[in-house]
Amino acid sequence: MRNLRDAADGKTLKTVYLALCQSIINYCILAWGGAAQSSLINLERAQRGVLKVALFKPLLYPTAALYEEAEVLSVRKLFVVRVVAHTHKKTLAMDGYEELLKKRVFKIPSVATKTSFSHRCGPFLFPYIYNKMVNLGDLKQCSVSEVKRLVTNMLLKWSYDKTEQH
Repeated sequence: MRNLRDAADGKTLKTVYLALCQSIINYCILAWGGAAQSSLINLERAQRGVLKVALFKPLLYPTAALYEEAEVLSVRKLFVVRVVAHTHKKTLAMDGYEELLKKRVFKIPSVATKTSFSHRCGPFLFPYIYNKMVNLGDLKQCSVSEVKRLVTNMLLKWSYDKTEQH
């Protein structure tokens, strides 16, 4: 990235970042995205390091300003986008989808769990995140690509604390 930033403009650098870095993060994020924050910190640091090098920012540049300037999502936000898109795709293919649309509250069921560890696993976490995002924006009759776009635009406006809160 250091060599490329001198030769390329900002748009090209963002394309390279999306092709190399974000695609690798997206590859397995559904599997390890629900991990504890202490496990993801190394990945987040690497992502911020690449962005700082690409944008000529100092080592101690604020994280919130970095993501805002780069207009990319953090690791946790990428996880939310992937979870919502994945769950929406599965929801559209469900047998009871038409009946679900007729209900006053659009909510897909999740697995009942008792431990904090199981709350970070897919069968509980995916429907939980999906239901939260459906309540914040009308996603139920959108296509999967529209859902990705809407959720990405919504998350770009959120602060780090707001993402963790929801």
